[in-house]
Parts: sequence; C-alpha cells; structure tokens
Amino acid sequence: MVIAFTACKKDKPKSITNPEVLTASKTSGIKKGEPVLFTLVGAPAGSAVNWSVSPNTAQLNTTNTDTVESVLFTQAGQYTVTASIGTVVLTSVVTVVDSTYNFPGDSFLNPNWNNLYDTTSVLPDDVLTITPSFAGDSLAIYTITNNTYTCINNYLDMRVFTYGSDNTFFPVVGFPKGSACGGGEKRAASLISLFIPADNQPHCIAICTYLQLFTGTITRSIDGNTYTFTNLTSPYPSTNPSIHIVVSPLSITR
Repeated sequence: MVIAFTACKKDKPKSITNPEVLTASKTSGIKKGEPVLFTLVGAPAGSAVNWSVSPNTAQLNTTNTDTVESVLFTQAGQYTVTASIGTVVLTSVVTVVDSTYNFPGDSFLNPNWNNLYDTTSVLPDDVLTITPSFAGDSLAIYTITNNTYTCINNYLDMRVFTYGSDNTFFPVVGFPKGSACGGGEKRAASLISLFIPADNQPHCIAICTYLQLFTGTITRSIDGNTYTFTNLTSPYPSTNPSIHIVVSPLSITR
C-alpha cells in the first residue's frame, strides 16, 4: 500500500519592491492648513498602508490604506509622518510655520487661477463639520466634508466675506487641473483664521452653499479666553437632499 501526502499550496503575501523612500510634496515652510502629499515609493497599488502623524494634531484625509496620503497640519511645529506596511516602517519629518495657508483661489493676485484649478460645489447630501480652536489672538476654523471629492490634493475653499466682525462663507471644493491632480479622491478640508472681538457680543456667522443659507453666531468672552457658538441652522428648510452643518464643540476655553 502506498500512502501519498499532499499539501495545500499557499499564496505568498505581496511584498514591497524596493521601499527606499517616503516622499513629501513639501517638508519645510509648510503653513497651517496647507495640504501636503506623502507618497510611499515602491509599494504595490492597493497595498494596506498604515499612516500616522506625531504629534497627532494633524489631520489624515484619506482612507488610511493608500500609498498616497494627504495631511493637513492645524498647528505650527515639527511633525513625524510614518507609513508602515508589513515589517517596513518609513518616516518623514516636516516643519510647519505659524502662518495660515490661503488657497490660491482666495487671491485676486493669481491671474492663472482658471488655468490651474477647477472647482465643484459641495454635494447636496454632504455634512460640513466645523472644529474651532485657538490660534493666538484669533479663532481657527477647521472644516472637513463627509463626502469624498476628486483629486487627493483637493482643498475646501471657504471663500470668506467679512463685513465688520460678521463673516459669511461660500464653500467650494477646489482641485488642480490635468496632471497636477494627484489622482484618487478624499474628503476636502480647510483651515482658516478669524478675528472675533472680545466684547461678549454675538457676531454673525453664515454659510451659503447649494442654494441654502445657514446662520448662527460666535461670541467671545470679555477676557478673550472663551468662544461660544450657536448651531448653524437654515431659515429656509429644503425638501431636497440638503447639506448639514455641524459645529463641535460649541464652546472652547483656554
């Protein structure tokens, strides 16, 4: 009698091909709110890459599994961005300066805007989440969409119009045209700074998008150390799919 033994053939896990470097679109002079692209060179497309940032005050804006990651830094300082896949760990150190980034579409000084960038409206079923924080004597407003939009290097352009101490925003999603687009898609985000007087009086904040108007107020305490928001609501409820605005937290104190 002959007894034969057979074994199941197992597929070998994918390995990285020469993962020499983690590249960054910019490593110094980065402004707060300026999106920076990090690329893991040598990893197969679709690889499960784990991304992290230390300190963790930065925002990771992709699905956290792609070989390209968009990071938006909300505070000045030095950061270490880490990409790991299997046993391979790569890092990139970047420096963020204490200055706020302005999307090129915000400036009338950019005559090539229409040649370089395109825009799209925020989708009618999207949710804009606003997170306030302190930025010296100013108020930092970090806003991010819930839906994803084309180009991993897109940007949420808030297009603020200021009248006195009242602020109205007209948000659109901007993205580079042609080959400048980083491919893929991600949630769009922005960081802007506002000056609100420390007078304990409510100051109007409004967001106008997709034929909807949302209004609320910001109040800054006399000592300047507390900001209090009211929820932004629409006086004209829509029967169609509508955008939602979430401010969280509604009050911050330092």
